[in-house]
Order: sequence, then C-alpha cells, then structure tokens
Amino acid sequence: MDFPRQPSRGHRTRWVQVVLRVTLVACVLIAGLMVTLIVANPSGSAARFQATFDAQSTCTPWGVISIHNRAYIYQQNEWNSFALQCARVRDAGFTLTRANFDLPNGLPATYPSIYVGCHWGRCTDATSSHLPIQVSHLATAITSVDTEETTGQDSFDVAYDIWFNQTPATFGQPNGAEVMIWINRSGFPEPAGYAGAALIDGANWRVYRSTQTVWNVYTRTQTMWNMVSYIRDPGTSSVTNLDLKPFFADAIAHGNLKPSWYLIDMEMGFEVWTGGQGFAIRNYGVSATAQ
Repeated sequence: MDFPRQPSRGHRTRWVQVVLRVTLVACVLIAGLMVTLIVANPSGSAARFQATFDAQSTCTPWGVISIHNRAYIYQQNEWNSFALQCARVRDAGFTLTRANFDLPNGLPATYPSIYVGCHWGRCTDATSSHLPIQVSHLATAITSVDTEETTGQDSFDVAYDIWFNQTPATFGQPNGAEVMIWINRSGFPEPAGYAGAALIDGANWRVYRSTQTVWNVYTRTQTMWNMVSYIRDPGTSSVTNLDLKPFFADAIAHGNLKPSWYLIDMEMGFEVWTGGQGFAIRNYGVSATAQ
C-alpha cells in the first residue's frame, strides 16, 4: 500500500515563499486602498488624525506660536509669575492645559492671548491684518470669539486688549492708548478709575479711565499712555460680530484716544489672578479695514 508522502523540505519552503508573496501583495493593495480613501475622504478618520497633530503646545513663559502662516500669533505672556503655564494651540484658539495661579490681589499673573497686529515688535502678516491703520481712516473693526471658563471660583477677566500708538510702529510699549474690553470676569479684579456706564452695541458696560506709566530701566525713559476699560454687565462667554468702533468713538469723545493715532494690535485672552486650568479661546476672529 502506498502511503501519502510528506512534502520534502524544499517543497515546503517554496510553498511558504508563495504564501508570503501573496500576503505582501495583499498588504500593499490594502495600504493603497487606504491612502486612496484618505485622499478622497478628508472628512473621515484620517482628517481627524491630521487635526490631532495640527495642535502645538508650549510651557515657556514667553512662548509664541504662529498660526495659519502668521495670520495670528499666540503668546504665553506670563509676565508676573513663575508658576507653570502650558497651552495647547489649535486653529485660531488655545486651551490652558496647565495653570494654577494664586495671586490674591495686585496685577494679574499672566495674559495668555492670541492677537493680530504687532505686539512689542512681533507682528502677524500685515497683508491679512491690514494693520496699522490710522484711527481717522478706520472703516470697520469687527470681532467674534467663543470662550470657556468657570466663573465664581477663580479670579480672572476675559478681555480684548487693543493698542494704539502715536506712530505707525513701535518695538516697545505703545505710547497712545490701551482699550480693554472685558466680556466676562470672575472674582475681585476691577480696573482703576470708574467713570460711569455706557450702552454700546446693545449691551451695558461699566467704564474705567486712567493714565498708565512705565519706566524702562534699560533706556531710562518713561512711557505714558491712556487706558480705557469696558466691562460688560452682565458678562458673556461669547460675542458675534461685535463692532469695536463705538468703543473707540467713546474713547475719542472723552479725550482718551486721538484720531491721529494708529491701531496696531488687537488681542484676546485671559488676565488670570487665580486658577486658569482649562480656560479656552476658540474661533477668534477680528478684522479691520481702512477707508
């Protein structure tokens, strides 16, 4: 009787090689199909994977991150604290991933923010910002933003910080005016120089006016500028198409801002005294045009 013969070692090796080749070809075809699907369907899981890696992070006190080819710049701006502050930046916004400040009074610990224009000589793309613009030639200034914060526990404000200089550019402290627009706040922070109330863009605002002074120890020069702060009452976590020109008009009417000065910088962020963990700015947009 003939018994079935076992395949020789050489036959078994060739058979394994064939299987491996077929498997390799199949893997290549599947990978090609996946690439095709990724390209053809950018809204699928591949797009979400890419979005995850689009985020950038920083934990340095003066760290900056360029956004969308310098259309915006994120700045840590931790100027009054040595505590750890970390931020994750994505699109036109950011989230504070590490922040636990504890200043019971005085000046804020930090102002993490995203801006358009020039901040102390560091500028976004001028072709998209259209800045600087002389105030007398300002046609429009519109902004929108969504924010996330917890009121009632931490001490902070959610504020635009808008700077004007007497000349079109400066590499240091602007010498014209600073207009702050607090859309929300929590805790004890309040500006100096309460001057009454105003109805602007359909909302009530508490108004504060003062003069600020800073001494530069390196150049041994003193810079003074006017400061006007508007606090929304009640506060809100978002604004849509907020017209900034009425705020500027109010500042001009009270002698805090001059039409001959230049709008050079528009920032949005959090001045934080205590807390800060998880605070977020999303969908920040601001546009200014000249006439």
